[in-house]
Amino acid sequence: CKFTLAGHSDIIMCISFAPEKSMVASVSGDGTFRLWDLTARRCLHTVDWECGPVNLCTITKYGSDRQNALVTCHWDVHRESSRILVWDLEGNLGWANGHLVSHVMHFEGFAGKITCLDSTDNGDSVLLAAGCADGTVKVCDLTEMISLYDLTGQHTPTLGLSRSITALQFSPNGELLATAGLDGKVHVWETEEGAHRVTFFGHQGKVCCVDWKPCGSKLVSCGQDKTIKVWACKF
Repeated sequence: CKFTLAGHSDIIMCISFAPEKSMVASVSGDGTFRLWDLTARRCLHTVDWECGPVNLCTITKYGSDRQNALVTCHWDVHRESSRILVWDLEGNLGWANGHLVSHVMHFEGFAGKITCLDSTDNGDSVLLAAGCADGTVKVCDLTEMISLYDLTGQHTPTLGLSRSITALQFSPNGELLATAGLDGKVHVWETEEGAHRVTFFGHQGKVCCVDWKPCGSKLVSCGQDKTIKVWACKF
């Protein structure tokens, strides 16, 4: 280990590198997220979310000029719902006296914990997809700063199981989105308007992860059934 960063008072649930900066973001069950300077080996900023844990994060771009942004997912223990907050990392919007004090946009409507995140820049827009324990996938446009659509109704597990989305990922060109759940199915959607393209069947139980081949011609998935499946995506 080269060095250790410490400061959170509860489990650290997710971390994300800023590709163009010597910076890492971390989110925690202690209700905070932190920005760390890897050169100075210290915490730059701590932002406290008083309503509950911060369970996911990713660093991406936002706005027409593609500024660096931190996306954080927050679970409100009182309302039993989640929200996504987007924070500017360039020291512009939401900053005061050198401190990060406010988000630049937010997305709500999650009736459960957010379970997975991914983002992509398809050339026209920066898209963000978030999967939720209520079985919903919300797709947002971080360039226009708007929520585009919800993907629902496809992940239908057997009686007694959660509808939770367990994994998702955009295709390399950003034109498709793969989602997976506890029902053993993998769905592929068109990102332009959210049209459902195809369903892949085969896993028994939870699908844990999905990943695209760099050219986008194949999709791989792995599951609780101890198998890896490779799907052809030449539509």
